Amino acid sequence: LGTRRRHIAPRRILRFGAVQPMPAEQVAIELLCGGLGGQLAAACVHPLDVLKTRAQAGMAWDVRSIVKSEGVRGFYRGVTVPLVSQPLYIGTAFAGYELGNQLWDAHARPHLRSGSLDDALRLVFAGALGGAVCATCVTPFERLKVRMQSQTGVPLGPLRTARDLCARGGLPALFAGLGATIAREVPGTIIWFAAYDSAMRRLREWHTPRPLAVMGGGLTAGLAFTLSTLPLERIKTIQQASAGGAGGALAVATRVLRHEGVAGFYLGLLPVLARNLLIDVIQWSAADAIRQRAARL
Repeated sequence: LGTRRRHIAPRRILRFGAVQPMPAEQVAIELLCGGLGGQLAAACVHPLDVLKTRAQAGMAWDVRSIVKSEGVRGFYRGVTVPLVSQPLYIGTAFAGYELGNQLWDAHARPHLRSGSLDDALRLVFAGALGGAVCATCVTPFERLKVRMQSQTGVPLGPLRTARDLCARGGLPALFAGLGATIAREVPGTIIWFAAYDSAMRRLREWHTPRPLAVMGGGLTAGLAFTLSTLPLERIKTIQQASAGGAGGALAVATRVLRHEGVAGFYLGLLPVLARNLLIDVIQWSAADAIRQRAARL
């Protein structure tokens, strides 16, 4: 029986004056894996996302008060936005990370000795690229989601919310919190991928079944990301929950520190941690399952 060979159409890039092939197919696969995994995770954990947003915005976030004042529908405020933004967020992070690895191999690796330093620098470069790409793409959607989740009374749809924000502050109003988001995502994504890869590798060395190893990697990644980026997440949420803008990231941080102390940056730790751990287990597991299926095609 003959073996079926797959042709990968290369994307050509200019490297040091020479044209070199670069496989775009793997970047597209990572975009798809992250997108579908992120969408499934967003649909499952949105109620926790609402609690997380309200806690960090300084609003009442206990389950009983939300049910009493808004009913069960209160837990699904703004759900349409993350069904778009979370796939974009995770998909662009995965694709940016894959693209960063490819760029590193093409441009930097030939000039470095292989080893732990090369691996560490590759992780930093690829993770930073993935974080910068996903932060820039997802900020307007995050702004809409957070604003919708922090509203009370009659809920407004995403288009109405976008028009209201633009009427108050123009198009830049949709990018409130961009600085804090980039400051969170660039180091956070490096830590996220590093924690996942480290835990996944160790669990596989212990002969853990792959699905359980992926779940363990997702839990580790979610824990590491949350604990390292929560202060910036609080700043971003305050900026994005405000209708007219809460000021720059430094002004918000100073205000939180003055009125709430260092503990104020960790307000909402419990719902944030619960949401992030669950969403990472789901999206890493779904993405890995899709990736394994694609590899067999």
